Amino acid sequence: MKKMKLAFVPLCVLLLVAASCKSAQVEEKVPEVNPLALLSNDSSIYVNVPVQSHLSLTADLIRSQVEGLSPKDAAALCDKVNNVYIGIGTVKDRSRLEISSSTKNIPRGPFNALLKKSNGWTDHELNGKNSTYKIFENSKSKIQISLLSPKVLCASKNVTRLACAFDERKELDSTEYNEWVSQDSNDILFFITRPGQYLRAFIGAPINIATEAVYGKMIYAGTISKNGKNIETYNMTLRVRVREKKLVSALKSLISLSFGMAGGNVVVIDDYTLEVSGIELSKNQVEDLFLRDPITGKKYVVVGDEVIEVKE
Repeated sequence: MKKMKLAFVPLCVLLLVAASCKSAQVEEKVPEVNPLALLSNDSSIYVNVPVQSHLSLTADLIRSQVEGLSPKDAAALCDKVNNVYIGIGTVKDRSRLEISSSTKNIPRGPFNALLKKSNGWTDHELNGKNSTYKIFENSKSKIQISLLSPKVLCASKNVTRLACAFDERKELDSTEYNEWVSQDSNDILFFITRPGQYLRAFIGAPINIATEAVYGKMIYAGTISKNGKNIETYNMTLRVRVREKKLVSALKSLISLSFGMAGGNVVVIDDYTLEVSGIELSKNQVEDLFLRDPITGKKYVVVGDEVIEVKE
């Protein structure tokens, strides 16, 4: 989850542009393409943020990235987005980021007019089989943005790949991670396909046991009063699947040590899977999962499907 800070920088730009188009008319029929289907199939983490169910959290995340933005304006930005799907990292490239969002009818003309050269934006056209797409890039961040249709807005360091997938009308792959994050849910859903790289961010301790997948959700739990302050809270539930049955017992002991003090509950779901539930997070802690700095300054080598840090 450390890469999430990267995710919300281009996301803020997407939302700012979307909000500015709110008075324009819809200019074309919306193609039937699932935004989630556009993400690459080799990301280490997949996330679905249903924005309308997490307006306060999303607005605060935006304001943390857009200096001087008022709470009212941040709320208006959030109103233009339905779901944000994020693909983060690969085994060989931890920094890769792909964002594909479903939006509420944004016409191309006003969208294109907003990304001005005076603000550092340049553009080029991609000619697809079914349409032509304008791809915008900002000299300050090198993040590319493209409105592929009035209801599909994407951002990445390489939007061309997402645009080509859209042009081909790519269908959603039948995978475990897509099945999980595409659920109709009001919760923030996440699926970690290579937990060895990222599990420590969730558990709070290094995990040396071979795990196959980690998936779960963050559920809004309301407001509590603490030390005279009203604090918005979330509950996190996650499942950890191991590669061998014999590892379940050891993993349960290890995770119980990490979560037991925090009131979490660890149970065995089946021969390969543990569920950790009842982990209370404040909204600030959830924001921290999104805003942590990425891992930098370390050298890694790839061995099979594992990333190993090289001690220098």
